[in-house]
Amino acid sequence: MVKKLFYPCAGPDWRDAFRYFSKEVDEFVFCDLKYKFNPKNLNRFLIGNNEYEDISFTLRPGLRIVDHASNFENVKLLPPEYTKFIKHKISNKTKKIIFKMESAQNCLDHFNDEEIYVFFHRGDSEGEGGSDLHFFTNKRNYYGTAENLYSRLIKKLAPISFVASDGSNNDVIREQKLNLQDMTDEQIENEIIGKNFMHDNLEWTCVKRLNDKNGPTLVWKVIKK
Repeated sequence: MVKKLFYPCAGPDWRDAFRYFSKEVDEFVFCDLKYKFNPKNLNRFLIGNNEYEDISFTLRPGLRIVDHASNFENVKLLPPEYTKFIKHKISNKTKKIIFKMESAQNCLDHFNDEEIYVFFHRGDSEGEGGSDLHFFTNKRNYYGTAENLYSRLIKKLAPISFVASDGSNNDVIREQKLNLQDMTDEQIENEIIGKNFMHDNLEWTCVKRLNDKNGPTLVWKVIKK
């Protein structure tokens, strides 16, 4: 099984996601509507890790495909996409990294069911500058462009998966009322790491803490029951 990581609205934070999960994940998918791919800015997508070397890459511009064979004009839009393959210098293991200039909700729908091994999402918000996308509730966003994201995401998560979140736009975590912002590092280590709860037939267990973003970023092991 190819282990895949999906980070919607990733921006420049994709490097941290790669750094934390590079050993266990085979394919990384980062999407953001603000991504731009041209020869002048591709250095923004360099790994910056001396343990890896670039092998190859493909750069696909946005495409508009029209099917004239149907009774009505059927138009399919393919977003701009930058794909690169890198190799670990010692183990020779190859990693695939895909950057997409695409909406998070559309990118999510491209995954097969139970294909996402790691879902990484942090540093987001509902207000200005944020995506207003809620992957852990089915409510519609303000502009009405995305809804039922929770149901759609759960279908895509592997039977045993991991969710990395700082709690932003995450209603499941909010419901637990963890009050992480008021906790010391020692309290988080003693009271939150190892915490377990059930939500919609999913068992959540906090397994570790990453570097902070909007708040403490925690990794939760999620098992479908």
